[in-house]
Amino acid sequence: MRPEDAFLLLFQKFMPKAATITIGTVESVDKEKHTCDVLRDGQPTLFNCRLNAVIDTLDSHVTCFPARGSYVLCITLDEPTSCFVFAYSQLDEAQIKVGKSSAVITKDDILFNGGTLGGLMKISEFTDRLNEFVTTYNGHVHPETGSTTSPTTSQAATFIRDDYENLKIKQ
Repeated sequence: MRPEDAFLLLFQKFMPKAATITIGTVESVDKEKHTCDVLRDGQPTLFNCRLNAVIDTLDSHVTCFPARGSYVLCITLDEPTSCFVFAYSQLDEAQIKVGKSSAVITKDDILFNGGTLGGLMKISEFTDRLNEFVTTYNGHVHPETGSTTSPTTSQAATFIRDDYENLKIKQ
């Protein structure tokens, strides 16, 4: 028995008889409509399977976009032509939106709130660069008349990343 068949049997065992669960492979994904078409062995293709529980535009949601060719589990809703995808073997993208905050996750990057602020800092490298500047500043001397020099009148303190690092968001 294939792992996806065992997974399907487990869900069918615990779901009410009124619900129909089926497994298939993703033929296409419509990111605008938040739907996908699912091919099934020996059964008709399921068109426009919902990727969210409702069709409406939502202020808060999590939407997973399955990869083309990946396995999905679908549950048939009220009518045989209306179904919802609730499990995925592989994703191309995940979108999370809660009010005005959002995140889009792909294999290449994570985009928070549209990405308008640019990339996150590499905090260790930033701290090292700041401290290189402090070392240069503190070692600077001013030439005076003749052959004497005078050091900088005040020394700058080194930077400590704990003073400005936000540990609530990590990369």
